[in-house]
Amino acid sequence: MSFKVINGGLLSTLQDLGRLGHSHTGFSQGGSLDLKAACWANYLLGNSMDCAVIEITLGQLSLQAQQSTVFAVCGANMQMRINERPLQPWRSAVIKAGETLSFGHCRQGMRCYLSVSGGFKLPLQLGSVATVSRDQLGGLNAGAKLQTGDVLPFSPVNINKQHAFTQLCVPATYYQHGYQSTHHSWVNLNVFKGPQWHLFSAKDQQAFLQQHFVLDQQSNRMAAKFNGAPLSSNIKGIVSQGINLGAIQVPPNGLPMALLNDRQTLGGYAKIANLTHQACWKLAQLPPGCHVQFTLADLATEQAKLRQFYRFFGINL
Repeated sequence: MSFKVINGGLLSTLQDLGRLGHSHTGFSQGGSLDLKAACWANYLLGNSMDCAVIEITLGQLSLQAQQSTVFAVCGANMQMRINERPLQPWRSAVIKAGETLSFGHCRQGMRCYLSVSGGFKLPLQLGSVATVSRDQLGGLNAGAKLQTGDVLPFSPVNINKQHAFTQLCVPATYYQHGYQSTHHSWVNLNVFKGPQWHLFSAKDQQAFLQQHFVLDQQSNRMAAKFNGAPLSSNIKGIVSQGINLGAIQVPPNGLPMALLNDRQTLGGYAKIANLTHQACWKLAQLPPGCHVQFTLADLATEQAKLRQFYRFFGINL
């Protein structure tokens, strides 16, 4: 029982919660950039949250079902179809053996997540299937994106023909404000003060929080780069230290960059701020050209929201 890849799309990779607990050995975390959408895709099918999903960036993925199964897609709307029948995201559906599930271009947002009932059955590498190209680790073939001819195995599902399939969907209130971004959008991202915040001048701190940065075309799973008026900091560098998810470094050119799931594990640039986890997930859906402003967030409030998220989805990290 499997999906066969007809077209791997622009960038489609296998992801899960990430390769946690290995940063001290130099391996990147990996995992779903938009954890919220990935978790909803598994939740709709009753899957464990550590089940592997396909992260589809910018669309164009095409899969043929070798066996009937139930699947779910959450995240950006990519004009999804089963054969010629259009489907909407944020819900579950049945695909029959021989049918083709295809994704077009995304008009809003950047990524969606495909889960299958029971999860994709793939070997773990360091406790995860997360694809990290820079480490040549995970996925089907040493960190490579999905390619034509790849086979994605899954467990058999007994679809009872005597009973109508009940389609489940995520209430719109849980996603309607986070997946509508275009390159004309303006978005606020919450941050905490970084470990080197105090080393930046008051002028730099004010400039970081008050100006509108523009998300650069060269952004990827490793880092989101921002264009704008460069910060004028004279901080040349610091002793290399571990890098958190969402850490915002300021390199010598003065333009901040937010380090994401495929980031390096050590860095020597000063970190002016750190995105909240939910801001990281929001950033994963922003297209290049989107305007961003950073806002200092309350630590206790953000911790409470994250605990609520983990409790709801039964994640124990």
